[in-house]
Amino acid sequence: EINKESNVNLIEVGETFSIIGTDFGKLYTWGWNNFGQLGKPISKENKSLPIQPVTLSNESIKPRNIAAGSNHVIMLSTHGDVICWGGNEYGQLGLGHNNPVDTPAINNYLLNLKIKRVTARENQNFVITDEGKVYRWPFKTEDGEYVFRPTEILLPFATQVAQVSAGHDFCVLLTSTAKLYSFGTANKFGQLGHGDDQPRQVPILMSYFDGSEKIDQIACGYWHTIAKTTDGKLFAWGSGIFGQLGTCQTYNEFSPVPIPTHFLDSNSKVTQIQAAFKSSLIFTDNRRVYWCGTNGHLSKMDHFIQCDYKTMYPGLWEGKLMIPVKILTTWSRSMSISYMLVADTRDSPAPFSVKTKALHLLANKLEDQSVEIQYNEFIAHHLQFRNMRKARGERDVSQRRANVSFDISPSGLKKETQERADTSVNISIDRKKFKSDAFYGNLGAQPKQPQKVMNIMNKRVIKEEVLEETRPGPNKPALEKIDSNVEMKSSPSRTRVGEKSPKKDSKLIKAKEERKQTTPELSSNPFRSRIRVPENEDTAKNSEL
Repeated sequence: EINKESNVNLIEVGETFSIIGTDFGKLYTWGWNNFGQLGKPISKENKSLPIQPVTLSNESIKPRNIAAGSNHVIMLSTHGDVICWGGNEYGQLGLGHNNPVDTPAINNYLLNLKIKRVTARENQNFVITDEGKVYRWPFKTEDGEYVFRPTEILLPFATQVAQVSAGHDFCVLLTSTAKLYSFGTANKFGQLGHGDDQPRQVPILMSYFDGSEKIDQIACGYWHTIAKTTDGKLFAWGSGIFGQLGTCQTYNEFSPVPIPTHFLDSNSKVTQIQAAFKSSLIFTDNRRVYWCGTNGHLSKMDHFIQCDYKTMYPGLWEGKLMIPVKILTTWSRSMSISYMLVADTRDSPAPFSVKTKALHLLANKLEDQSVEIQYNEFIAHHLQFRNMRKARGERDVSQRRANVSFDISPSGLKKETQERADTSVNISIDRKKFKSDAFYGNLGAQPKQPQKVMNIMNKRVIKEEVLEETRPGPNKPALEKIDSNVEMKSSPSRTRVGEKSPKKDSKLIKAKEERKQTTPELSSNPFRSRIRVPENEDTAKNSEL
């Protein structure tokens, strides 16, 4: 029912619940709510609840990316706030305590940081900042003290972390210089990759990758890790008893070992990797998927074989118009899901080569656990991307679509929609099991709008729209008269040739100088001027969403 009006583009699972994100910033949850993991008041009965939306007090708050732990959820909003809800018995919400929390709350410890991404696995939580720093919670110090608030992970000077991936009680960090650090209390199967089974309380550099191999992707399963280099080489380590390493044997590897890639075509290259609970997946540049290990289709498959997804969903791939974009996985100790994002380009007039280039760029911009994507003109132009969010500070001139409100109750899903401003193409993969709207945003849908609206990418049109807002009209006073207490900068008045300049009133000049001294500084852009009021200390500590 949700897919009729929007597109599901992200799935996250906990131990007893699931959460999905749609392309218009809506979140839906279902399952148990005994810890408040559905974003609702805690349910006393341990029973499954039907699908329902996550309601936040402020409708302007939209998810940028989300991550589900065992019984809690961490969300990064488009405003940069980290919002959390669910179980907190181990301090996994990062609020500085382990008391129950009934409603979604903002993590005040991270308010002054520019968060880039959040990651959660079981009770572990990690955030990466724009500066490449990593914060984690909760954890136990060497002195036996439990820390329930975000704390920075100390790394060598000037080290910037690009990616974090976590398994069961262990974590691997990938830096911007292609180095790997790992740590954790679980290392029985060599999942830390240091050649032994000893735990590490702090991140330790993996000596196997001494710079000869440039790692650009990592993915952790329950007990294993898989890594990819910039030139498409694969490495794996950790538990191999279920065949998840893909090394043609079922032994545990305590140090990274190369994965044979003889199954690939001579002209193909691995572009993406994923690790599920007890399996591994890879995606190539010719749109093929290979997997190994143990899952619902495989049993101790110790080498990679091709996943024939075209046979699973016949009739969907004719004419090269439905194009796979990215593979994703989500897992917990009770379930593991692998899925694919597919682009519907049936109505796109661009040639296949241009579509492929745009989709390759799109795949690189789509981060794991990401609900939205930053604006890119090339993708929006060639694929008519219907809902691509503009970067912060940019003017949003994307095509309009009618608002959709959902009223979800046990009796069913009721929807109220306004007249839609564009047409879309819905793809039903399997009505009984899973229904996907191809790929978030109906990439190929062409709106029925005037040509001027379709040409919104033109900088000249954007410039005219901005000037139209600032131009005074008969019912619109000039900027300098909007507020007599704040003086706005305006262009100097012009005098015709032969006329004398108007005389300046000395009293008026003096009054203006006094106002300049008392008026607070404003932004250089008068339309974005803001005066920030410092929050009260008690208010900042107790603020909740």
